[in-house]
Amino acid sequence: MLKTALLASLFAIASQCFAGQVSQFDNEIKLSSQSLASGFVNRGNENLRAGKYFPALNDFQHASPLLSNFQECKSNVSFLVFFGKVIAYDNLGFHEQCQQTMISLLLLVENREGDSCIFTFDEINTLAELATLAPSPNIQAILLYLCNTISTSIEN
Repeated sequence: MLKTALLASLFAIASQCFAGQVSQFDNEIKLSSQSLASGFVNRGNENLRAGKYFPALNDFQHASPLLSNFQECKSNVSFLVFFGKVIAYDNLGFHEQCQQTMISLLLLVENREGDSCIFTFDEINTLAELATLAPSPNIQAILLYLCNTISTSIEN
């Protein structure tokens, strides 16, 4: 009986020690996932500028599963991923995927109410530049409208 109580006490102490290490490890994983997702988005944007739409789409698709690890401003990175995917799909002629991703993008924007994370003017200018890469006039117009809407919300 004493042996069981001693083992239970040791297990409780060890669990607390390991819990702190696991928590720190989880935070490190989340931070590295956030950096990796941001890196994929940045490289995806560069691939869009270079006219490399399949690699860009691949980068945005690699960033998507990493979004669950974001603690702050997840909606900003999600917006960037959807925004880039719309441009890539439009350039590749994947109209159905482009339309579905545009719907996801618009739903994300609609659900951002009260989100404290906002884009900077430089980020909005970059997005507007990228939006002009969409070959379909309707897609380009919607993306530019979103850029203008976000820019207006920053000013207010």
